[in-house]
Amino acid sequence: MSLEEFNKINDERIKLGEPEFANPRNAAAGTLRQLDSTIVAKRNLNAFLYYYVNALGDEIQNQYDSLQRLEQLKFKTNPEYRYCSNIAAVWAYIQEYEPKRHQLGYEIDGIVIKVNNLSLYNRIGYTAKNPKWAIAYKFPAEVVVTKLLNIFPSVGRTGRITYNAVLEPVRIAGTIVRAATLHNADFITERDIRIGDDVQVKKAGDIIPEVINYVVERRQQKAKKWQEATHCPECQSLLERVTGEVDQYCINSVCPKKITRGLEHYCSRNAMNIEGVSEKNIERLYK
Repeated sequence: MSLEEFNKINDERIKLGEPEFANPRNAAAGTLRQLDSTIVAKRNLNAFLYYYVNALGDEIQNQYDSLQRLEQLKFKTNPEYRYCSNIAAVWAYIQEYEPKRHQLGYEIDGIVIKVNNLSLYNRIGYTAKNPKWAIAYKFPAEVVVTKLLNIFPSVGRTGRITYNAVLEPVRIAGTIVRAATLHNADFITERDIRIGDDVQVKKAGDIIPEVINYVVERRQQKAKKWQEATHCPECQSLLERVTGEVDQYCINSVCPKKITRGLEHYCSRNAMNIEGVSEKNIERLYK
């Protein structure tokens, strides 16, 4: 999904009072799971093809030629691919490409480097999950500065409390970010992060926005000290800490948010993979 399309979709969701997508990857995945084909059609999904199945059977000997064949067949490939004859050329390409990553119109978090000779793939082999003939070089995360407007806690399916930052909207890696994680109470306390501070924010793995620290030299006297939560934000039960852990927990077994989050996880792709069960539908059923 292009950044232009992603920002347009989020603007529409804000107008409708719906939650924003966190990033283009989530938006694209959510779109593919949509049962309403008219919504899918409106979101202008796009794709680059990178792999030609059974290339050797079609007498294609290398990765470069396989991409050329895909182009001949009128499939869309990334125009930025390049053949490099040695590691020095690979590194030169990475250094050349990294400054351009935010000018592409779509998100990338790195570059995939592949062995060109297809006949070597089986000899090089695979791990349980990935081919050994390809490796990803990940770019360092972009760090920006914005204002911390508020801090609020949320509760997950296990009862673990996560602290979240409300931010002055800022563009990171091509998308507008209005919120980020602050992890736990100790993270905030140890860094003395305060409401009203200018804070450094990055996207962990170029996906999840997180606050790193505040900018010391830009702190103002009106910056407000934050108070650690003592009760669950959903059911108001007293929060507890588990020995040896930094996190706080809601231990109420009938906490509404724990139940609905647990149901979300149960229905998710990584669990029972039940299609058409959204967060909103689960909350409606629970109520």
